[in-house]
Amino acid sequence: MAPTPSPTAVPPNPFLELVEALSNRQGQVDLRLDRFAVRLPLGGEIELSGNLTVSVHLRELSDRERKAHEGRQVRVLSA
Repeated sequence: MAPTPSPTAVPPNPFLELVEALSNRQGQVDLRLDRFAVRLPLGGEIELSGNLTVSVHLRELSDRERKAHEGRQVRVLSA
């Protein structure tokens, strides 16, 4: 019998790596708009000007928060 081929290395999937990095995390996103203006001329063009600042803060969930989150997910799935 011929030997079975060894599994090849799976290329990394950035989406799966991102999901794993964000799992069991508490997130907060802060948006700050400074002198932000939107102009909609009749010609159908859109012009945006100003400053947009995005801050993302992540922290790991505590055991109590993780269990509460899991309980909510179970209730949603069983509904």
